[in-house]
Amino acid sequence: MIETQQKRLTTREAAEYLGIAEQTLVIWRSTKQQRIPYFKIGGKISYDLADLEAFLESCRKVESGPRVIVSRKKKAAEAETVAP
Repeated sequence: MIETQQKRLTTREAAEYLGIAEQTLVIWRSTKQQRIPYFKIGGKISYDLADLEAFLESCRKVESGPRVIVSRKKKAAEAETVAP
């Protein structure tokens, strides 16, 4: 027997793992909005756990520090005072 079989999840299980609705995963798959690899064998869809983990990692965002938001009005006012 082959011992290298990877953990495969159904669409429902994969969606639960990702924290999204099952229908969202179905839409992503059909529209290719998000490209998460999957298997289709005999009409059954399954996802490899490692592929789901890689997808989550690709979604990771790291903030570099506090974000300063300056309104357009303030930018315009500053530009007027700096202009010669």
